[in-house]
Amino acid sequence: MKKIFLSIICFVFYLNATAQDTPKSIDEALKYLDELWSIDQKNEFKNTAEKGAVSKLHFGIGAGIRNSWIRHGNGKDDLRAEFSKLQIHHLDDMSAIILTSFHRKLNNKPLELEKQAQYYIDYWKPHYEREALLTEKVQKIVNKFKVGDTINLYYPIEDGSENAILYVNNDDWKFNPERDLKVTGILIEKEENLFTIKVLTINKKNVTILFSKVTEGDIYSFNIRHEIID
Repeated sequence: MKKIFLSIICFVFYLNATAQDTPKSIDEALKYLDELWSIDQKNEFKNTAEKGAVSKLHFGIGAGIRNSWIRHGNGKDDLRAEFSKLQIHHLDDMSAIILTSFHRKLNNKPLELEKQAQYYIDYWKPHYEREALLTEKVQKIVNKFKVGDTINLYYPIEDGSENAILYVNNDDWKFNPERDLKVTGILIEKEENLFTIKVLTINKKNVTILFSKVTEGDIYSFNIRHEIID
């Protein structure tokens, strides 16, 4: 897309965020775009392949839609409610559906809103499933340990470094005492996902944890969501 096309449209989006009513539905959003864009701009968008056309506008016009209409527009509640009925909750997905639908409207194609929505529902499903398992794991840890208990923390060490890290999805990682870091401490405070320990022992003395130095006797706080603990 031409830079002047992007800059002009984005400027109009931000200008109109407080200047007038913003769309309250997907249909109104499409009508707004149809009225706002010139014939040349619509033809340029229309004649670009759908996926590429929408992708190119993600950070330009897409950002304008997200900020001016969905985040701050005076029609945002109704617009979000329509997307919520489609089980769409991420603003990026909403702006993509609006732009995809406009591209299809210009090309006289069916919008297939439910099918568009299903793509994003399927995309996010593994994430929500992982979050549910993680929430269950965190609750088990919170219930298991009480202040005064001894806790062991296990961290992989980056290859070729002396820095211990966290793996976000760490179910398959196995602790190797010769290679990895083990920290033992006494739990002195619990606050939701945050645990605080007084460090008793560390099996490797010159290793940082996420680039922070931790030594025996230190007070060390950590979020338990991605920690390996026993």
